[in-house]
Order: sequence, then structure tokens, then C-alpha cells
Amino acid sequence: MSDELTRIAELEAELTAAQRTIEVLVARIERSASATPSQAELFDAAVRLGSVLEERTREVDDARAEFRALRANLDNIVRQRTRALAESEAQLRAKNAELERQGKTRGEFISIAAHELRTPLTSIVGYLDLFSEGRFGELPPLLERPLASVRRNAHRLKRLVDDMLIVRRIEEGRMVLRPEAVALGEIVAAVGAGLTPLADAR
Repeated sequence: MSDELTRIAELEAELTAAQRTIEVLVARIERSASATPSQAELFDAAVRLGSVLEERTREVDDARAEFRALRANLDNIVRQRTRALAESEAQLRAKNAELERQGKTRGEFISIAAHELRTPLTSIVGYLDLFSEGRFGELPPLLERPLASVRRNAHRLKRLVDDMLIVRRIEEGRMVLRPEAVALGEIVAAVGAGLTPLADAR
């Protein structure tokens, strides 16, 4: 685009210079009373310059037409790209809104499911604790280990449900996390105890 503008400017400068030269030659001829050979040469030069002027004028017109075509094409490309960008932005906004809606629906489902699981789990964990404490009488020795495993896994399941509710509160911005030190040995021991029945079965 800049090359075309430069070319047009150069041609216009040439035209202006040629016009000035022709005007000077014509003025000299008009001032002369008789046609001398040098004046005839000046006249021929003026005619030649006129032809050159016409040719340069056509070149300028062609260059301007080409420039207008290029600019129209560029404008068309810009409009197409702008329209495509606007459509892409609209699609992204729609997808973002859909993702937010799905995320909200998922969070609500998790919250409801966790609350629904928490109520029966609280009852199950409570009765298992009572059995382990001997509130319903002494347990047979063969039931002590299975009942301890069931109680441990029920507590684990309750913790998972509580964690789901905590995550939901974090997503809603209703909870502040405070990191603290933990005993990794106890965590590893609890995980190992929870996997013991599975290992025994294999």
C-alpha cells in the first residue's frame, strides 16, 4: 500500500514539472513574433512534452485506480476479519456462559448429594461407634476385626462427604484455608488399615 502511494506521488510530481515546462515553452512561443528554427524546435518539444504529460496522466489515473481497488480489497478483508472475530467472541461468550452454568449445576448437585449422604452416614457411624464401645453388649471375637474395619471405612466415607461440602464452600468463597502441620505417619497408617481387607482378599 505504501509503495502505491509513493508511486502516485512521484507521478504527480513529474506531471507538475512537465506542466510547468510546457507553460514556459508556450509562453516563449507566444511572445515570439516570427517562427525561427529554434522556436519550431521549442514547439516540437512542447508537443512531445504534451504527449509525455498525457501518458503520465494515464499512469497516475491507473495507479490511483489500482490504489482504490487495493484499498477496497483491504477494507473488505478487514470487515470480514472483524466479523469473524465478533462471531468467535460471541461463541466464546456463549461457551463460557454454558460452562459457568454447568459448573454451578455440578456444584449444586455435589452439595445436595453430600448433604443427603451425610445424614444416613452420621447414623451409621454413630451405631458402629456404639457397637465398638460395647454399648450393646460384648462383641464376639470374630466380629471385632470386621466391625473395626467397617467402622474405620464408615468414618473415612463421612470424612469424604465432609470434604465435598468443604470444597463446595471453598468454591462459593465461604471458607478460608489455613495450612497446618499434619502427622504423615498417622495418615499412612490409616490408609494401610483401610486397604488391609482388600489385600487379605487377594
